[in-house]
Amino acid sequence: MTTRRSFIHQTSTGLAGGAAFGLPLLSAAQVPSYRPKAKNVIMLYMSGGMSHIDGLDPKPENKEVQGDTNVISTNVDGIQVGEHFSRLSKHMDKCAVIRSMSTTQGAHAQGAYYQHTSYTMRGTIRHPSIGAWVSRMAGNESSNLPAAVVVNERNQGLASSAGYMESKFAALPLGDAADGLNNLSIPKTIGQSRQDKRLSIAQSMNAKFTASKNLKNVRAYDHAYTDALRLMQSDDKNAFDIHQEPESMKELYGQNKFGEGCLLARRLIERGVKFVEVMSGGWDNHNDIQGSFPENCNNLDQG
Repeated sequence: MTTRRSFIHQTSTGLAGGAAFGLPLLSAAQVPSYRPKAKNVIMLYMSGGMSHIDGLDPKPENKEVQGDTNVISTNVDGIQVGEHFSRLSKHMDKCAVIRSMSTTQGAHAQGAYYQHTSYTMRGTIRHPSIGAWVSRMAGNESSNLPAAVVVNERNQGLASSAGYMESKFAALPLGDAADGLNNLSIPKTIGQSRQDKRLSIAQSMNAKFTASKNLKNVRAYDHAYTDALRLMQSDDKNAFDIHQEPESMKELYGQNKFGEGCLLARRLIERGVKFVEVMSGGWDNHNDIQGSFPENCNNLDQG
């Protein structure tokens, strides 16, 4: 029978033996730190997914699989990409290409859920999305802006979901970057003093119910109203207005839904938002795709 005392004795003896044979032993101070270097993240999610053999995972050794797309070299030895990525190929030393991913999820909804949560769909539980995890684990740099935002959200709120976490960790969903956040100003017919009076009355009416019903869904409403009011009273709300950008900058990003989403993502990151996901649809093709990319991919290699 192995007791705790004998286990510790045997372990310490083994470590001493390792040191005797020249094996390095690291103290706590010598253990390397792997803290993340990235402080903010912009995630570009292409719903449906581009063809991997035409993009970052070509198969030049198998012409039957590769098809008509030519393969080009990059500035990293041993890494090749499809010919449509001629500019990206010059910056591959700044990229991490993952070619080992696989999944058993063939349908769109199930695949999107798996990518955003790392779990398969289950009928009894809703898992947190990436933005929710970032919000909970990394916190927020801004006291007024949300930690995570999802632009052009699709998939019925999947990307912004907090899952089983508190709703305050959910990412803020935006349907269109050009529209920004609506209703951030108090109507002129009400004014600040009248607004404050209304809020005071509402809070007094809700206080007893909130105290007796300390439930997740009840707290969700409180978090939503508190966060909205704080943002309304802050200049940080201007971060959502891409119309403040000069025309030259709008043209550089592309005056389309995806380009405007990327422009908004940059503005939000500059203001302290930790995680911004910009979604783009229309990538999925099943028939008659020879010789052409989807219409919204024509400028894929621009800039």
